[in-house]
Amino acid sequence: MNRRSFVELMAASVGALPLSSAAQESQMSRTEPIIVGPGQTRHADGRSLVVPDELQCKVRTSDLGGRLCIMLADHAPWEGPPLHTHRDGDEWFYVIKGEFVYEVGGKLHRVVEGGSLVAPQKIPHRYINGPLPGTLFVGLTPGGRLEEFFEEGARRRRNPSPTPPTREEMVALFAKYNVDYIGGRLTEDDFKKATT
Repeated sequence: MNRRSFVELMAASVGALPLSSAAQESQMSRTEPIIVGPGQTRHADGRSLVVPDELQCKVRTSDLGGRLCIMLADHAPWEGPPLHTHRDGDEWFYVIKGEFVYEVGGKLHRVVEGGSLVAPQKIPHRYINGPLPGTLFVGLTPGGRLEEFFEEGARRRRNPSPTPPTREEMVALFAKYNVDYIGGRLTEDDFKKATT
């Protein structure tokens, strides 16, 4: 599935999501499409984020009354987030380029170009990119505060602390955005276990 097909599929599915009264009002007041060109982002400051890989926000949570957030994420080899859960959102991944291994609920799953995976809310998950650069669409529904989480991460990266954050600081940062930090990243060995 190419990017255009994916965007058409997501646009069709967003209309089927239930809306709060505030979201209904937001949707009713929107009369213009949201257009984001190649290499463009809808992050608050208009810049792509590096946390540690490049992220472009294609649909902000506020664009659709809180129902959906979509990010385009470029990953360097062997990169991925620590184990975590989303308290109130399902996270969806679509692999545009590369090969990723996901751990969801303690089980490893290999997902390649054109494949997708949903990590249900409150289920621990993490992933790792393979040996080559990779690109994902990442969606969260409802949108929660995903883009704000990454925007704060990018600000912290631009102005790093002289010492790495403690586990307690990581737990507090994640919790601020309704994400529970468990910690620990997948390794190259985990990737190999799932792909052999």
